[in-house]
Amino acid sequence: MLVIIGVLCIIPHASAQEIISREMPLSHELISNEVWDVYQDKTGYIWIATQNGLARYDGHRLQTFKNDYHSPHRLTDNRITDLAENNSYLWIGTRKGVNLMDKSTYSISLSPDENLCRENIEWMVPSADDGMWIAAEASVYRCAPDGSVQKKYDMTEVAKSAVPVKVNTMYQDKEGTLWCMLGRGGLCRYDARQDAFLLVDNTPDLDFFTMFQDRKGRYWLGTWGNGFWEYLPKEEVGKQFRFQPLAGTKDAGDNANVYSIEQDDALGYLWLLSHSGLYVLDVSAPSAVPVNLSDRVDVHKMYTRIVKDREGNLWISSYDIGRLISFDHSGIQNILLPQVKEELGLNASFLNLCIDEEGWMWMHQDRWGLCLYDTGNAKLTYPNVNGSNVSVGQMAKSHSRNAVWVSNPIEPYIVKLVRQGDKLHVAFRASLDAWMDDCGMVTQMLEDAQNRLWILTWRALMVLSPNGELLLAERREKVQLSQLVADRLGKIWAISDSNGICSLELGKELRIGQLQSSFSSHPDESVLFSCIDHNGCLWIASSLGQIYKSDVEKKDFKSVPLEGMVDDCTILKMVVDEHYLWIMTNKKVLKYGIATRTYTDYSTTDGNVGIDLFQGKAACPDGKGGLYVGGHNGVLHISGQSSYSVSANLMSPVVTDVLMDNQSVFFDSAETTLNDIDHIQLAPSAKNIELYLSTLSYGLQERPRIAVKLEGIDKDWVYLPSDRFSAFYNKLSAGDYTFRMKYADTNGGWTECRRTLTIVQQPAWYETWYAYVAYFLLAVFLMVWFVVYAVPLFKKLQTIRKTNIATGHRHIIDLLRILSVQSPKPEENGKREDKGMDELFTEQLTHIIEAHLDENEFDIESCAKELGLSKSTLHRRIKSVTGLTPLEFIRNVKMKRACQLLAKQELSVSEIAYALGFANPKYFTKCFKEELGMTPTEFIQQKNERV
Repeated sequence: MLVIIGVLCIIPHASAQEIISREMPLSHELISNEVWDVYQDKTGYIWIATQNGLARYDGHRLQTFKNDYHSPHRLTDNRITDLAENNSYLWIGTRKGVNLMDKSTYSISLSPDENLCRENIEWMVPSADDGMWIAAEASVYRCAPDGSVQKKYDMTEVAKSAVPVKVNTMYQDKEGTLWCMLGRGGLCRYDARQDAFLLVDNTPDLDFFTMFQDRKGRYWLGTWGNGFWEYLPKEEVGKQFRFQPLAGTKDAGDNANVYSIEQDDALGYLWLLSHSGLYVLDVSAPSAVPVNLSDRVDVHKMYTRIVKDREGNLWISSYDIGRLISFDHSGIQNILLPQVKEELGLNASFLNLCIDEEGWMWMHQDRWGLCLYDTGNAKLTYPNVNGSNVSVGQMAKSHSRNAVWVSNPIEPYIVKLVRQGDKLHVAFRASLDAWMDDCGMVTQMLEDAQNRLWILTWRALMVLSPNGELLLAERREKVQLSQLVADRLGKIWAISDSNGICSLELGKELRIGQLQSSFSSHPDESVLFSCIDHNGCLWIASSLGQIYKSDVEKKDFKSVPLEGMVDDCTILKMVVDEHYLWIMTNKKVLKYGIATRTYTDYSTTDGNVGIDLFQGKAACPDGKGGLYVGGHNGVLHISGQSSYSVSANLMSPVVTDVLMDNQSVFFDSAETTLNDIDHIQLAPSAKNIELYLSTLSYGLQERPRIAVKLEGIDKDWVYLPSDRFSAFYNKLSAGDYTFRMKYADTNGGWTECRRTLTIVQQPAWYETWYAYVAYFLLAVFLMVWFVVYAVPLFKKLQTIRKTNIATGHRHIIDLLRILSVQSPKPEENGKREDKGMDELFTEQLTHIIEAHLDENEFDIESCAKELGLSKSTLHRRIKSVTGLTPLEFIRNVKMKRACQLLAKQELSVSEIAYALGFANPKYFTKCFKEELGMTPTEFIQQKNERV
């Protein structure tokens, strides 16, 4: 996102090397590119005042405040003129008064004084009592912390002018003195004992516009149309104002309009803005000296204001797109080599490199071959051997001076090249196929203490003597070695195919030492890269992205805790020197302190890193504790003393916004006062919550990594990826939660933030205390009902059932006989015989049905089983005797029993239905009406009428 502009390959002096100019972040997302002011509050947010509203920038996201149809009364005017703050409010000056933004809730209110709600605000400066000084036209207001006016000062009277004067700006110096610059009215200061502004005596007739006190205590004054001046208040009268010409500009001298001044922390330069652009002055000497930075910063833009943030970056606002000036102290050098593109037509893209004894870098350029770069004279050459460029597969530095071993990428042969000046000479060449058929391409080369070259190919292990004689040639399947590594004494160690560690010694034959313990027991984990540090410990980068370190005996391995720093990367190479382990990945380089166990990372997303992507195996020590690492766009040199010295309190992350179901609880909710930066409440309906985080840092270094933990939800710390700055949770249960954060400092250590966020998930109505009280009362009611009504009813039904079985079946038989006489019966051969047997069957069947009247599950199959008949036989027999189907017969019995019970009027209709095995009283009523042509209620009414 951040584009480095003005960074040259070779910069002639150190001061220029430290300056990096970038486009102001998110300039294209602003509501207006006409930026009038930039302000950083005490928390660290950057506030951008435009001609069409206010914006807050946290390093990742932009939040806008303006009047529109969604919020027509958010600001009194969208034209923001100035910003300041006290402990409670961000004071927003507009063309129509002052607006006060609560720093905890982001709610905006008007000043309680009506005069300040109408004034065109020019300038604001915080006062010592947490109030605010406000300049508006010809007046200065002293305000209380709540925005009310305590006193108004008429600056026309102070200037003793016959015509109204205008207050251009105010400035508070390091001693706390408040200065006021009056247009054609002079320079005045505030006297606290007299509570009055006093005009500075013998002030020249200049249109003073701005003031600045540098770190040496000197005062500088910018005027409107009268140039740039140094103010020396302790000098004698007549020598207090000294003119400083701005050479090389069209409005230099007496005509310059200087309206904004700042001093950088890195170089001590003064940066001035005028109508003709940007000026930079070196004020280290008694007289200011202009500095030409036009090759790094666009000095001819329409800039409006220049301010310095807490990291020392300079924000220069503009009427189109502003600039962000940063100062790099890391010792990083970008060797971008644009001549590769110009001369070869290829993007600079290096896959392998090493550096020789005279500081010449040997580089493998992708799709070209070997290149040489003189780091001392910044000279790039493209050497050839026998009239052609050198193709590179593997490359390894030889112990011989200025010599390098190179293998061919497509054929199994090697060559030893020696550099003389910018020319290469072949010291040795050999085809490996001459020693072993089908040995395959070279995968690794290294020299031992006796200058013997060990060569590992796809299918073989070979060793050459210093004079090129073959000492060993073994098939890989015999030795079963996957990688070689040399310690600082030149002794060779190997890693077997089974991940075991062993030593190699070569006498008359190869002797393989006893295999040590494997570094990993995981069957899918293998070695990618290995190296041995100066203490003799073996370091391994595995195929699963783990880094392991052994003890000196190389028997016991432990995983190195890097807190997931390489989880999102691909490890490309590992290099070790006396103090550091360097891990090269495609996205970043990690410098791990062997003794301190801390790390620093250099990422392609850092503003001072000009390499877009690290590639191949292009990494080698510089011999001075640093590292050269190459990739797409060039080579990065990391000095051994390079580090980011960022204060820990500038790295502590904060929660910048909370989204509840994609709506901000601060900015999208009308009830903003319910939430603040330390405590938020989530609605009962909230399903998803996302917390946005930022370290509020804007410099060149990579943003520190963040870990989060929501107490009650996260069992352990959740380490966020380096490019992620938000935490997401969903479906929180009702209750209180504490959101905690910690961050990794520049040395890799973790520090927990003191500030936490309390999240209250409000309960739904059914989770509230009054809902639980209702649940309890309902349970008590049901228990009482069961004891008082249900138990007696059950006992009563049981008694009725027993009584019915004992006394009622005879009457049912009589009714069935009447029914069977009335019902047509099919004749068998035209006659019915053996009627005594039918009556006996009917009586037995009725007994069975009576015994199961209250059972809803009793069906034909159950009945047939008790009679010892099959279902079909029972159906046929009942149909033959009664002319009814079994279901009709069972229902007929139940309905006759229902008539008896209804006639007694001892039970309700519902109770009778349940007693006869009906699960639903309505279904019972339906069946009764179908059987008897009337409802149970009508049956009772008819009986009562007959009586």
